[in-house]
Amino acid sequence: MLTGTNFWIAALTALSPAAATAQNAAAFDPQIAAAAFVEGEAEAPMVYNVREVSRCNGRWMLHADAVDDGAFPGAAMDAFPEALRLPYAMQAVEFFRTTQLDHPAYRDAADAAERQLQLALAGDSDASRTYFEALGQCSMQPEEVRDYPADAVDAPASPSPETAFERLKALAGVWQPLGKPESALRIRFYPTARGSVLVEEWTGNGQPHSLTLYHRDGEALLATHYCPQGNQPRLALAPDSDGAIRFAFRDATDLDPAQEQHQSALRFALTGPGRMTRSETYRDGDGDEHPSQLQLERISD
Repeated sequence: MLTGTNFWIAALTALSPAAATAQNAAAFDPQIAAAAFVEGEAEAPMVYNVREVSRCNGRWMLHADAVDDGAFPGAAMDAFPEALRLPYAMQAVEFFRTTQLDHPAYRDAADAAERQLQLALAGDSDASRTYFEALGQCSMQPEEVRDYPADAVDAPASPSPETAFERLKALAGVWQPLGKPESALRIRFYPTARGSVLVEEWTGNGQPHSLTLYHRDGEALLATHYCPQGNQPRLALAPDSDGAIRFAFRDATDLDPAQEQHQSALRFALTGPGRMTRSETYRDGDGDEHPSQLQLERISD
């Protein structure tokens, strides 16, 4: 099944060699990991559909990066079966290779695996079982990856307001344009009001530029943008055909729509751990729309 040795390892933002402390070495049980992986393998499908391929790719990419970065204690690495070591993980990344890194199944699996692995390394045996059993369910034993009939594959579902808000809060940290460390633009996400509000703060050369606040409003999720134009459009979570987080214009304060540009749409596509595409559209006084897009990478928590 393998067609080459090139593979892309996702940037692991929350795990590092520092995670392999003496405390973790004592807390993490590689025997639990190995047993859970075998149990997961017994549940692996014989044929994978698009959603499962995306999900498995996210899990194996994160695991390969964690092993390569030395996130596991050394004793655990020595006790791991071959299936949990780096060469096998690299082959699994290749086996489940996909170009759909913004597929919801990929993102959800990678995010969930990262959270479970952090808990597992801290000694949470339930999280360890969940993490390694999920890897086992992404076994390469079938030696076949192909899609089911089209009607057997669900379309990506738009996230619920609750899920979308949790995904947005996971963006906490400082971001910059992808591959452009010389850029003066920095975007910082951070929670406030006891986690009920997420702030998106833009700065240029260290100077404040704009703010967007995200928060729930009953069953809705709102984004209020405080724009340098001097107006404050409010956008609400809207369905998205690709399962991304998309907001559409609802209303605005202090806006003269005949004279001023204003934000009319906003979209986040999480393209991998520590990577995202942020798209927005501005509407001018003539009703013409001006879309733009930023590829961003997280540079600090």
